[in-house]
Amino acid sequence: MDRVGRGRSRGGRVLQVSELGRGMGHGKIMAGRGIYVVTDNDHIKSNIISNKTESEPLEEQLSQLVKTETGCFIRITLDYFTSNSDIQYYTDKVMDKILKSSSSFMVEQFSMCFKLVTLLETYGEDIKKNMFFRLQNTFQDVQILMQDHDCLSEEERDKVRNVCELLGQLYFRFRIQLGFFKRYTVFVTPAIECMRFLLRLKGEKELAVLVKLVVLNYASLCEVSEKQVQESCSELNVEVRKAILQPDTTETVRTWLLCITDCIAYKGELPPELVKLYTELLGSSAIHTPPTHMLAEVPADLALSQAHMFSVPLDEYNKLRITPCRPQDE
Repeated sequence: MDRVGRGRSRGGRVLQVSELGRGMGHGKIMAGRGIYVVTDNDHIKSNIISNKTESEPLEEQLSQLVKTETGCFIRITLDYFTSNSDIQYYTDKVMDKILKSSSSFMVEQFSMCFKLVTLLETYGEDIKKNMFFRLQNTFQDVQILMQDHDCLSEEERDKVRNVCELLGQLYFRFRIQLGFFKRYTVFVTPAIECMRFLLRLKGEKELAVLVKLVVLNYASLCEVSEKQVQESCSELNVEVRKAILQPDTTETVRTWLLCITDCIAYKGELPPELVKLYTELLGSSAIHTPPTHMLAEVPADLALSQAHMFSVPLDEYNKLRITPCRPQDE
């Protein structure tokens, strides 16, 4: 749907892209207020020689992703890069698929596998740069779209919802990895802003994602010492309560909002009686439990046959998979 006056110069705060440096092992990927990404500098080279195999078209494989196959996203990625080297094509096809998805599955697959993908020996660093540039531009697009949030098409709502969940999922996974380094706060401002976008859309799909992001991230965001972050968390809490009181709020949406309020109040850990209540009223999607592993598992057959494609031994990677207790900033 064409829209007049939605150029990038139109109002609103737009995050700026900064240099992609590698100094001291840390590459600044996105600027704005505290958006950084660590670039691994502990590359241990493998002597195993790659065995090339013929791969199916990437777009077709992405379209056939199914929930029943463990590590299916990383399988598709490895298959593509055994016979192709076009990183831009890979980035575009993966992001296009994520943005157009009508469910959370692609977002969850990508966010879990992203760290592993960036550890590819030959392509990892360039994939990381391309993905974050694309994500940066897409976030700017979403900021512009949300200026007319009441007029969004279904396709645009899918895009907003998926970008918001993707940023929130990546924040969850990166903040644990970087939690010991106060200066490397990852995605803090957009993580909060995306939650407010989902609340503003106030659809059931969007609120289901918001429940998930509140459970994953709200408590840790409240612990960020920066005053603006503290204020934004408080504002989100108030906005949820205001939405509950709006006369045009439907009963189902009001129930989702009450669930979000309780998730905030209980820091994502609802007592059993509320779990039972919201499951009965909203279904199992209303209850989200943080994953025990924040990074994707490498299927055993791939660990044996494709280990040569990674820049670190996979047993080193596996040590990072378990979600630890939230570390305290130094």
